[in-house]
Amino acid sequence: MKITVQSFLEDIRMKNLSLVAGNGGLTREVLKVTVLDAPDGPKWLHGGEFILTSTYIFDNDPKRLYEFSEGLIKNNACAFGIKMSRYLSVLPQSVIDLCDNNCLPLVIIPYSYVWTDIISVFYEISYQLAIPEKYSTIRSKLVDKVRKARESGAVEMGETIFQFFDLPVMFLDEGNRAVHFVGDEKAREQIEEFFRYMGSKSLRSGQYFFNDTYLFYTGLTASLEDSAARSLILLSKSPSILDEIKDILAQCEIIRTEQISWVESEDEMFTRAIAAVAGGKKIDSHTQNNLNRRTRPGKDYYVVVCAALTDIQSFKANLSDVVSRTEDASCSFWVAQNPVLRETVGILRLSLRRDDADPELALQSIISEICLYLEENEHLYISDLYDAPNRLEQSYFEAKNVQDYCPRIWPEKKYCYFNDIYPYYLVMNSANGGSLTRCFDILERKQESMSFDCIMTLEAYLACGNYRKAAQELYLHENSMRYRIKKIGDFLMVDFEDIVECRNFMFRLNVWKLQKTLGRPEKE
Repeated sequence: MKITVQSFLEDIRMKNLSLVAGNGGLTREVLKVTVLDAPDGPKWLHGGEFILTSTYIFDNDPKRLYEFSEGLIKNNACAFGIKMSRYLSVLPQSVIDLCDNNCLPLVIIPYSYVWTDIISVFYEISYQLAIPEKYSTIRSKLVDKVRKARESGAVEMGETIFQFFDLPVMFLDEGNRAVHFVGDEKAREQIEEFFRYMGSKSLRSGQYFFNDTYLFYTGLTASLEDSAARSLILLSKSPSILDEIKDILAQCEIIRTEQISWVESEDEMFTRAIAAVAGGKKIDSHTQNNLNRRTRPGKDYYVVVCAALTDIQSFKANLSDVVSRTEDASCSFWVAQNPVLRETVGILRLSLRRDDADPELALQSIISEICLYLEENEHLYISDLYDAPNRLEQSYFEAKNVQDYCPRIWPEKKYCYFNDIYPYYLVMNSANGGSLTRCFDILERKQESMSFDCIMTLEAYLACGNYRKAAQELYLHENSMRYRIKKIGDFLMVDFEDIVECRNFMFRLNVWKLQKTLGRPEKE
């Protein structure tokens, strides 16, 4: 087996590292983890390196960081880890976009992390993969530590969990009063608020509640020497860490995992799902099952929307107003935001009110009307419509492609569907895409000898559909526009009086613009 960027980042010891760009490169193999703090360091790479840097060499200069990132991409680094705060206060959007467009995973590393700790994790994983029959030494040490702490009661166990996992933990007695707590005051307030919510639910002894943020288990008396502790609550921002500690506690016979109680409201469930999708993660199986159970076949449909919104509450209010006047369907909208990527992602559920209503037409009607309320700089990029929520990851992938393609093809368009850009997506991911657009490369090189901008002239004519409007767009006389188009047509051996040829070349020109900005497909 190989170590991928994703498997490396999912290790419990990497719990505070944050992926901010380059989701498309998570399957890359990590061959080495190394520190580069020299401006020309990328030229020494052999490929497959996970690069770590403290950024002091860039002196808070975005241009230097951008050029360094370009060097990593050119020399096939598999990922780029940046330690923030001391030498770099803000991560430039240009660097985020560069890494995203080139599928280079970009990771933010907390200032407190030591380079040798990260490097040693890689070599330990490599060692475990090299000897598959050997049980994980880290896991066995953890189990041993927790098992010994159990014998001393809740206090010792809480300290052990907090010391290794950095997880705030609270133990409760039979009357649901706090027996022992380890963590900061903010974490305590969060746990107490969560427990007040859980107080309205009924969990039998031996059951637990588990999601991406909390693990709450009842019935610890048989497992701890400290008989006062009956329940435990763990808080974490990492679902993989919670899942790991859950398994360790079960292995130490502190909790049992046979019975799972899910007590989420619909809002909580959908918010968790979209947060996972927006973060590039898989929706956990329990949430997926609950989503499926709450879907009405033939009645409920889902799309993922990537949006540029300045005021989400205003958008939701306007959506509610539009839906209240719609006879065919109702809508619900759940949203998650990624402040680093400056991205808003939402799930829109369309629920049909009439059996004979068409979901595609109902969605288009609602979207077109809601876009009347959007500000000038606000846009919606929408996936295909699916009749079940088990395609949310695919929907997010589609919406992201629309977000990449639409502004480059139709910058003034307020909303766009995946179906609109699908032909471009097919060509852009085809090894033969270059043959469709080679004529524009030749035309671009020919511009100097023709004494005018051939591409701009042709684009204006194809977009306007007639000579007069195209001439007005470029502040030319109509006869000058006719002369230029005739000259381009003679050079390409194309009759631009033919409407079919014009539509064909408009499509090919848009593909060429995408290739110029997003990159050409690799030839097989």
